[in-house]
Amino acid sequence: MAKKYLFFSALFLFIIFICGCSNKSSAVNNNFAVSLNEQTQQIKTEKNSNENEKDTENVTHIDESSINNNDKNKQVIDNKKEKNITIVIDPGHGGKITSEKEPIAPGSKIMKAKNVSGAFGIVTKTPEYSINLSVSMKLKEYLNNAGYKVIMTRTSNSETIGNIQRAEIGNKNNADLVMRIHADSSADKSVKGASMLVPGNVGYAQDIYKISKKYGETILKKLIDEAGMKSRGVITRTDLTGFNWSKVPVVLIEMGFLSNTEEDKLLSSDDYQQKIALGLFKGIEEIFNNEK
Repeated sequence: MAKKYLFFSALFLFIIFICGCSNKSSAVNNNFAVSLNEQTQQIKTEKNSNENEKDTENVTHIDESSINNNDKNKQVIDNKKEKNITIVIDPGHGGKITSEKEPIAPGSKIMKAKNVSGAFGIVTKTPEYSINLSVSMKLKEYLNNAGYKVIMTRTSNSETIGNIQRAEIGNKNNADLVMRIHADSSADKSVKGASMLVPGNVGYAQDIYKISKKYGETILKKLIDEAGMKSRGVITRTDLTGFNWSKVPVVLIEMGFLSNTEEDKLLSSDDYQQKIALGLFKGIEEIFNNEK
């Protein structure tokens, strides 16, 4: 009997021990699972947080870039609006030669040819009208880039337009300046250099001949400095139809002599044309920057 009691007592204690170990193991496993889940959730949270921060940084960068670009574009547009200056560029000659004539000035009975051919290079045979247009287009680009409003009297060598029509383009657009572009010619092949022609006290030009002369002097000086050409000075002309019909400031540059071998070659050169255009542009800039 005593042996049975001892056996069952030992069995009972063994069962209690086993159950205790099992419960402890379960608790440990449960605690481990909870801890693992918490760590996993924390990692996911940190990852999402980092991704959100990264996305926010990218969005902020894109927005700032967009704002900066918009500000730059707005500034360029504003600069162009602030100029509010209209320049008419008149490339001389071009188109068909006609026998038509027109009054040299309003109310005048003196008639002059409406369309003439212009000069040709003594060596290159390049027509003046082609050089005039080439320089004019280069000048137009400089002026456009600086924010001026530019109007061309012609944009191709096939266009035929009279001198009164050219003057009226400036008048109708209330131009701040009409810049006429020409090249010269002479029977004396040794003659060379640039001249600035300005209107006299004739016709409509009575109101603008003084300011035109002032503008002409400034532009010629800048041109001579830039292109390094000889200056023949500022010359008043009362016999030019395009001057006498103009109600707005107007000047005419004679860029050099196509009858001179050296200047003929230069005037047909793209580099030299660029220098001329830049010199004219700098002269125009000086005029209107000083008037602000």
